Amino acid sequence: MEKNAVTAIACEFCQMPDSLGTKAFQALYQENQILNIPNFPKDFFVAQDVASIGVQGGHLLLIPRRHALSFAAIPSHLPSNEAVEDLAALLQNLYPSHSIFFFEHGAGFLNGQSIACGGCHIDHAHAHFVILPTEAEFTDIQSATIGELQRAGWDNITQLPVPTIPFVNLSSLVRTLPYLYAGMIRGDHRTASIIPQQKKEKPIESQLYRKIISTVIYSRPDATFWNWRDIVLGYTTDERLASLKNGVIELRLRLAYALATKKHHHFVASS
Repeated sequence: MEKNAVTAIACEFCQMPDSLGTKAFQALYQENQILNIPNFPKDFFVAQDVASIGVQGGHLLLIPRRHALSFAAIPSHLPSNEAVEDLAALLQNLYPSHSIFFFEHGAGFLNGQSIACGGCHIDHAHAHFVILPTEAEFTDIQSATIGELQRAGWDNITQLPVPTIPFVNLSSLVRTLPYLYAGMIRGDHRTASIIPQQKKEKPIESQLYRKIISTVIYSRPDATFWNWRDIVLGYTTDERLASLKNGVIELRLRLAYALATKKHHHFVASS
C-alpha cells in the first residue's frame, strides 16, 4: 500500500464525509458536522468548526476530500478557487453585514522534516472561514500576529504578497515550507498575508490565530474560550458551551432559510 493511502486511512479528516464528522464534534453537539451545500465542488466539503470563534456560529472549515498537507500542496487541477469563492459567497449571503476572516496553519517541510504549522493534530489541509464583528480590522489581527511571532523568537518575519483569490497558487509563494496564511473579505474588498516558517527551531504556537482573534476581537484571551482541545475536554464555562451549542444551531437555521427562500445561487441552480 502506498504511503499516501496509509496516511489517508489514518486521517480523521479523510474519514469525515463517511463518519459524519469528527468524534469530538458529535460528542459535543450530537450533529453531523458536514454541511450539505447543493452544487458545491465535489472535490471539497464544508464542516462546522468544533469550537466556533465566529459570530453566531459563523466558523466553517473548507476541506479537500483528497489528502493533502495544506492548501499549498493541493494539486492544481482541483478547483480550489471555485470552492473558496463559493464558500465566501455563501457566508456573505448568510452574514451580509459582517467581515469574513480566513486563515490556515499550513503544514510543510523544513530540512526534509515534516512540520505541523502551529502544532495541529491533523496534517490534512483545512481552511478556516470565520465571521467577525463589523468593526474587526485585519491590520489589528496581523499586528498581533507579528507581535506573537517576535515574542516566540522570530527574527526574520517575511510577509509575502498574495493572490486576489484566497488559497490559490500558494505553492508558488511558499514552495513546501510551513506557513501562516490569513486574510479578510469585507464586501468587494480583500486583503491577505502569508508568512512562511523558516526555522524548525522557531515553531508557531498551536492555535495561534484562534488565540489572536479571541484576544484582539473579543478581549477573551483565556484558553477556555478559544482552545478547542480544552473545550472538548470540558475545560470551559457553562456559558461558553451553551453559546457554542446555540451557534451550531444558528448557522444551520441561517443555511436552512437561505435554502428555503433560494437566497443563494447554489440553491437556485439546484432547484
